[in-house]
Amino acid sequence: MTTIQETKRSQIITITVVMIAAFMDLVDNTSVSLAIPSIAESLKTTNSSIQWIIAGNALALGVGLIIGGRLGDNYGRKNIFLIGLSGYVLTSILCAAALNDEALLAARVFQGMSGALMIPQIFGIIRASLDHKQQAIAYGVYGGVLSLAAIVGPLLGGILIDWNLFGLSWRTIFLINVPVGIIGFLLGVRYIENTRDDRAQRIDYVGALLFGAGVFFILYPLVQSSEIGWPVSSFIILALSVPVFLCFQKRSVWLENAHKSPLIPKQLLENKTFLIGLLVSLLFFAGISVFFFLLSLYLIDGTSRSTWQASLVILPFAIGSIITSGIGVQFANKAGRKLLVGGSIMISLSMAWLWQNIYHGNNTSYWELALPMFIGGLGIGL
Repeated sequence: MTTIQETKRSQIITITVVMIAAFMDLVDNTSVSLAIPSIAESLKTTNSSIQWIIAGNALALGVGLIIGGRLGDNYGRKNIFLIGLSGYVLTSILCAAALNDEALLAARVFQGMSGALMIPQIFGIIRASLDHKQQAIAYGVYGGVLSLAAIVGPLLGGILIDWNLFGLSWRTIFLINVPVGIIGFLLGVRYIENTRDDRAQRIDYVGALLFGAGVFFILYPLVQSSEIGWPVSSFIILALSVPVFLCFQKRSVWLENAHKSPLIPKQLLENKTFLIGLLVSLLFFAGISVFFFLLSLYLIDGTSRSTWQASLVILPFAIGSIITSGIGVQFANKAGRKLLVGGSIMISLSMAWLWQNIYHGNNTSYWELALPMFIGGLGIGL
């Protein structure tokens, strides 16, 4: 009896630890969007530098996720998770200590790399630690944690920046990761089991390099050209992404035919439904990311709201997502496409309503912003 109770206790603490990591990562990223005006003023950054501070982190995270997952399968999910978590804490300190935009960008890139080691292990640890019924519950909790983080992130960022504790301003949004990460690390060392895949797979580092280069060739001209216009060199760099991605695809097929392990299996690259899903995801997350970035700038610089007041405008969006996210999870298998289309229509209507209020309003009130934000949140939850 004691053994069963200890096992359940260990499972609960294990899942709690990985949820803490997921929560910390999302809170950090949602807080950074609100902190952008403060960062820009403090470090005297250019527009392109600000974009790189956001994009550099996302690029490092996106490219490293697949490698991070493979490393956990090969060398132990607990080991890689704790390495990623400790790296996240260290790079958060470096972000807070940055004295210029170059130092902050470098720290944000390494923070993204640390997240790429940490985040994939969450799903691997859940699968290895729980049975199928418990996994379903854990994934539901994971969705709830992300929704909660979407609320806490802007609110916490607004409070910390406005309070300006010890004169640190935006730096406190990174320092808050330190105690949270340390607690998660100590619990992880004690309770997480170091599981791994029975069949170790070689990691395609060349494929990862090609994939990262292709994304960089797209991002670089898009970011830099906002400062320098669009010279011919920008179009040349942008065009280089095409042969690089083709090389990545050819290498993946070659490795598959040689019975080796490509970064992305050939079956996925040849699956039209999967590729269309990726395209839809790309458009959706690109749009949402740009929206919140520009909304934060508008609320703080355009309407002279404080960071705290701006976070209160964003709050209804997060509340709406919590209300409908449970419906989205519950009926995903039965009516996933209908929920996706319905949610997208709600988001589009909310954005049109919001644009109408902002475009025709000289002094847009809180409710003129909050109500369409709430409708958009209901849509994104679906």
